[in-house]
Amino acid sequence: CWIGAFDEEEVSKLLNLPSNERPISIVTLGYPRIERKRPKKKTIREVVVWR
Repeated sequence: CWIGAFDEEEVSKLLNLPSNERPISIVTLGYPRIERKRPKKKTIREVVVWR
């Protein structure tokens, strides 16, 4: 997930960035703590309205 709003100063400290570099975005990676069941996928007829 792309994250564009964050505390730039805090992230710079965390990553120990030099003063001439700055973070412009964050991408989160990983696995969920709990595996969730995905809902059944709806058919096209259930989501599209023809008029």
